[in-house]
Amino acid sequence: MADRLHHHEVHRPGLAGLAGGLDIDFTKLLHGEQELLFDRPLYVGDEIAVQATIVEASCKAGKAGPMDLVVVETVGHDATGARVFRARSLAVIRR
Repeated sequence: MADRLHHHEVHRPGLAGLAGGLDIDFTKLLHGEQELLFDRPLYVGDEIAVQATIVEASCKAGKAGPMDLVVVETVGHDATGARVFRARSLAVIRR
């Protein structure tokens, strides 16, 4: 199992990696839900290119006030260009 958990280089995928141009107070961010789909196992030495994209954003009224809902899709491809995984996550940001 440990041979599948090695990573070559870490980039900040997901909302944290996209936040450079966004005004997000991470102390108010809640993890909503997450889905991971793997097309194949990951192995030691795999080099995975990861790209995160905001695919949905909306505002919703909550009991404690307005919230922003952000859905981020992250896709990883191996050196041949084949997709290795896809992840979707929902971030809830209280205002």
